[in-house]
Amino acid sequence: MVARLNQAINDNYIVKIKQKEAELSALQSKINPHFLNNTLQSLHAMAVLDKTREIETTIESLGSLFDYVLYETGDIVKAQEEMNYLESYLQIQQSRNSKRFEYAIEADAEAANCRMPKLLIQPIVENAILHGLGDSWSGGLIEVRLHYSAGRLEIRVTDNGKGMTAEQREHIDRLLRDEDTGSRSIGLKNVYDRLRLIHGSEGFTFGIESSPGEGTTILVGFPASTEY
Repeated sequence: MVARLNQAINDNYIVKIKQKEAELSALQSKINPHFLNNTLQSLHAMAVLDKTREIETTIESLGSLFDYVLYETGDIVKAQEEMNYLESYLQIQQSRNSKRFEYAIEADAEAANCRMPKLLIQPIVENAILHGLGDSWSGGLIEVRLHYSAGRLEIRVTDNGKGMTAEQREHIDRLLRDEDTGSRSIGLKNVYDRLRLIHGSEGFTFGIESSPGEGTTILVGFPASTEY
């Protein structure tokens, strides 16, 4: 009995440590120095070209982004707040890259009112921009869709980029399920780990649909409540 109790205490302690590690990693990724530096360089370039309206819009988006990341308290937020943050993030990314890609963010009414972990979707979107669209951004499209059904929030992030081979999908799948914290630098890994710590290994879904030349879709689902 004592041994089982000690084991349970130890297991709980390990879970809490891993949760704190994931939270720390999420915190560190909130303000990416390269993202901020590149945004400031883009603002400078726009100023040189006298693009006043674009500068105004980008600064407004950057301010909204900082407000959400630094001052919005709590780890659980309404999905609508997360969507507003994504709007600011994607507007900045779009301005930085001469609007070489378009984006759409949609959610049904119940989904927008769901509670969800803060900053959960942004790493998926960032991955779609950096690795999905890559350098071939002309005509690119990022779509984020949220749907609520039967007590679950379903999140779909799609890009029309270069796609992945079956081997690449399998490689990412192995990284996601690897409990070695060293691979947490991968954005998708951070999302996967946070969901696993919150809902357990069987309490959420995380899928990748992709084929070479046909883009990539990341599908995430987990229990969610519309009561705040």
